[in-house]
Amino acid sequence: MYISFESKAVPIPPQQIEAIRYYLNEKDPEKISEEDWKEGRLVEVISGGMTGLYGQLVESKGKHRVKVEIEVVGQTLLVQVPKNKLRLV
Repeated sequence: MYISFESKAVPIPPQQIEAIRYYLNEKDPEKISEEDWKEGRLVEVISGGMTGLYGQLVESKGKHRVKVEIEVVGQTLLVQVPKNKLRLV
């Protein structure tokens, strides 16, 4: 694929095209008030390598991240996850 830059055709690498597609298809995070992100709330991971896993919100780590406790294969993991990759259950 090419774009025009200063009246010249410039190739676009495939990885940049995929990055643009990902950006355009990414959904806006659900509008949730900060008060809803309380310790103990059940959350579901909706994006990334842990998609579909459920966990319990343990701690708010600023405006955009939270610490979540997720049980996987009999082990409990504490992970920091961006809020836009989670859904409150």
